[in-house]
Amino acid sequence: MYNWTFSQIEAAYVPRMMMIYNNISRYYGSFFIALYETGCRPVELLERSRWSRRNLTEFDLITAKGSEPRIIPADQLTPEIISSIDDTSIEPPSFFRISRRTCERYFYDYFFPDHWFFKDNDLKGSQGMYIFRHIFVKRLIAEGRSFAEVAAILGEVDLKNIQGYAVSQAFSPVQPQ
Repeated sequence: MYNWTFSQIEAAYVPRMMMIYNNISRYYGSFFIALYETGCRPVELLERSRWSRRNLTEFDLITAKGSEPRIIPADQLTPEIISSIDDTSIEPPSFFRISRRTCERYFYDYFFPDHWFFKDNDLKGSQGMYIFRHIFVKRLIAEGRSFAEVAAILGEVDLKNIQGYAVSQAFSPVQPQ
């Protein structure tokens, strides 16, 4: 059985993110680009109440699961997300109106050809989009960051989560039993 490495997945995902951004929807493309660039959980990206501007070049993010708040550099977000965070109108800004279900559909349609499944467990729904978090952690570790540094960047309070992302296996193009 052939296994896909995270490097192969990352190399395949970047052009797919840009294709969605340029040809299908700037908002849904922005969602995937931000997952990749920030390692955020899907729920963190889609809830406007979690975001605020810290200064000209950074945003604050209230993380999910009781983790520590994060500081996200503006250059890791697309203009569509930035303008939506800065929009203080009562109506939800455009980016924050996108559907989580549609994000999941785009994810499985464009990032999971041939019905790849995660080797460690069969991730369903938005959990499958955690692959971007795995890629983000593996990229930081490859750059020489320690588990503690990665945990601080992600706002994680438990190093076990970071260790789990760091050693997780990649995908296999096989159907679950």
